[in-house]
Amino acid sequence: MQDDQTVQDAALVLAVLVRNHPEAMRGVAFTLAWDEAQQAGLDQDRFDAAMWWLIEYGFVERDEEAENLLGNVAGLTEYDYGLAFKITERGRKPLREAGRDDPS
Repeated sequence: MQDDQTVQDAALVLAVLVRNHPEAMRGVAFTLAWDEAQQAGLDQDRFDAAMWWLIEYGFVERDEEAENLLGNVAGLTEYDYGLAFKITERGRKPLREAGRDDPS
Protein backbone atom coordinates (compact mmCIF):
# COMPACT_ATOMS: atom_id res chain seq x y z
CA MET A 1 0.00 0.00 0.00
CA GLN A 2 1.24 3.45 -0.90
CA ASP A 3 1.90 6.04 1.76
CA ASP A 4 -0.55 8.85 0.98
CA GLN A 5 1.87 11.47 2.31
CA THR A 6 4.60 10.27 -0.05
CA VAL A 7 2.20 10.39 -3.00
CA GLN A 8 1.20 13.96 -2.09
CA ASP A 9 4.86 14.90 -1.63
CA ALA A 10 5.69 13.37 -5.02
CA ALA A 11 3.04 15.55 -6.68
CA LEU A 12 4.53 18.64 -5.01
CA VAL A 13 8.04 17.68 -6.06
CA LEU A 14 6.97 17.05 -9.66
CA ALA A 15 5.32 20.50 -9.78
CA VAL A 16 8.49 22.12 -8.40
CA LEU A 17 10.65 20.26 -10.92
CA VAL A 18 8.54 21.51 -13.82
CA ARG A 19 8.51 25.06 -12.49
CA ASN A 20 12.29 25.08 -12.01
CA HIS A 21 13.11 23.09 -15.16
CA PRO A 22 10.44 23.97 -17.76
CA GLU A 23 12.54 22.33 -20.47
CA ALA A 24 11.81 19.01 -18.73
CA MET A 25 8.34 19.09 -20.32
CA ARG A 26 10.14 18.54 -23.63
CA GLY A 27 12.10 15.57 -22.25
CA VAL A 28 15.29 17.53 -21.59
CA ALA A 29 17.50 16.26 -18.76
CA PHE A 30 18.05 18.39 -15.66
CA THR A 31 19.88 18.32 -12.35
CA LEU A 32 18.28 19.08 -9.02
CA ALA A 33 18.74 22.51 -7.50
CA TRP A 34 20.00 22.55 -3.92
CA ASP A 35 16.83 24.21 -2.63
CA GLU A 36 14.12 22.20 -4.39
CA ALA A 37 13.18 20.33 -1.22
CA GLN A 38 12.66 23.67 0.52
CA GLN A 39 10.66 25.01 -2.43
CA ALA A 40 8.36 21.98 -2.16
CA GLY A 41 8.01 22.64 1.58
CA LEU A 42 9.66 19.34 2.48
CA ASP A 43 12.59 18.29 4.58
CA GLN A 44 15.30 16.37 2.73
CA ASP A 45 14.06 12.94 3.88
CA ARG A 46 10.54 13.55 2.55
CA PHE A 47 11.94 15.03 -0.66
CA ASP A 48 14.14 11.98 -1.15
CA ALA A 49 11.20 9.63 -0.50
CA ALA A 50 9.14 11.55 -3.06
CA MET A 51 11.94 11.34 -5.64
CA TRP A 52 12.27 7.60 -5.05
CA TRP A 53 8.49 7.28 -5.51
CA LEU A 54 8.58 9.28 -8.77
CA ILE A 55 11.39 7.07 -10.06
CA GLU A 56 9.83 3.80 -8.89
CA TYR A 57 6.48 4.58 -10.52
CA GLY A 58 8.02 5.85 -13.76
CA PHE A 59 7.22 9.56 -13.56
CA VAL A 60 10.91 10.53 -13.48
CA GLU A 61 13.93 8.56 -14.67
CA ARG A 62 17.65 8.89 -14.33
CA ASP A 63 19.48 10.07 -17.42
CA GLU A 64 22.76 8.19 -17.33
CA GLU A 65 24.04 9.82 -20.53
CA ALA A 66 23.65 13.27 -18.98
CA GLU A 67 25.16 11.99 -15.73
CA ASN A 68 28.25 10.85 -17.62
CA LEU A 69 28.61 14.30 -19.19
CA LEU A 70 28.21 15.96 -15.79
CA GLY A 71 30.53 13.59 -13.93
CA ASN A 72 33.36 16.11 -13.59
CA VAL A 73 31.30 19.24 -12.92
CA ALA A 74 32.19 20.68 -9.54
CA GLY A 75 29.47 21.65 -7.12
CA LEU A 76 26.71 19.30 -8.25
CA THR A 77 25.09 17.19 -5.58
CA GLU A 78 24.67 13.54 -6.50
CA TYR A 79 21.83 11.87 -4.65
CA ASP A 80 21.49 8.15 -3.98
CA TYR A 81 18.92 8.08 -6.76
CA GLY A 82 21.06 9.89 -9.33
CA LEU A 83 22.49 13.14 -10.64
CA ALA A 84 20.54 13.91 -13.84
CA PHE A 85 16.90 13.17 -14.52
CA LYS A 86 14.15 13.35 -17.12
CA ILE A 87 10.44 13.59 -16.60
CA THR A 88 8.97 10.68 -18.51
CA GLU A 89 5.89 10.75 -20.71
CA ARG A 90 4.02 9.19 -17.80
CA GLY A 91 5.07 12.18 -15.68
CA ARG A 92 4.38 14.78 -18.36
CA LYS A 93 0.88 13.53 -19.23
CA PRO A 94 -0.88 14.54 -15.98
CA LEU A 95 1.00 17.84 -16.01
CA ARG A 96 -0.24 18.59 -19.52
CA GLU A 97 -3.77 17.63 -18.49
CA ALA A 98 -3.48 20.07 -15.57
CA GLY A 99 -2.44 22.84 -17.99
CA ARG A 100 1.25 22.85 -17.04
CA ASP A 101 2.57 22.03 -20.50
CA ASP A 102 3.83 25.48 -21.42
CA PRO A 103 7.63 25.31 -21.09
CA SER A 104 8.02 29.09 -21.16
